[in-house]
Amino acid sequence: MLTYTLKFIATMSRIQPLLVFSLLTGLILAQPRIMVNLNGGYYEPKLPGFDANDQFPSTNIFTKNILLGYGFSYQFFYNARLGVTTLNSFQTGKIQNGARFSRRLAYRMLTIETFFIFKKRLEWNFTLAPMWNKGVITLDTQSDNDDWNALLSSYGNSSIPLQSGDKMKKSWFGFASFIGFRFYLFPWLAFDVKTGFMNNYYKPENWKFQGKKITGPDLKLDKLPLFTGRIIIGW
Repeated sequence: MLTYTLKFIATMSRIQPLLVFSLLTGLILAQPRIMVNLNGGYYEPKLPGFDANDQFPSTNIFTKNILLGYGFSYQFFYNARLGVTTLNSFQTGKIQNGARFSRRLAYRMLTIETFFIFKKRLEWNFTLAPMWNKGVITLDTQSDNDDWNALLSSYGNSSIPLQSGDKMKKSWFGFASFIGFRFYLFPWLAFDVKTGFMNNYYKPENWKFQGKKITGPDLKLDKLPLFTGRIIIGW
């Protein structure tokens, strides 16, 4: 009995490294279900509410056409993925009176993607994406505050410009569709490019500022061709 027990232990000790190796190999080589990505994009919107307003700093290709973002997806079926992606357009600078200005247009997508692997490392994919987008304009200004100046002067200080700021915000619906191509460098690392169209149902009315509805900038964001590229890591 002891002899059989010792033989069993010896056999398991040889098999255990093989099992661990097989498990790790499966995890590394298997098609990942959870994926995160860093992405960038290029589009050509018309922003007359910023470009034609001399209060704002002038735009350029980086502040007008370039998009940066991130996202993640989950493969819930053998050829289908569900995920979220955000692409952002940023601009910062100073307006005419010297106040610091920042603007962000965030295109937020719920992606529904189907794909077909036609070679070992190559994939075609098709994406539909309802969108819930957001615009934010921020101003940080300097102003005199009588209450603070009265207190500071009682300690022998002169008048000091105080920093204050606030934001105006708006959300709107949109829709996007893409066709893409993905190359898997490894099963857990891939590069993806997509091209398609984005349509935004934006209107300048009903921006919100300090709890009140106001009119915002005129932005032409409908029927926009969009090109994106992504680095994808999965596990």
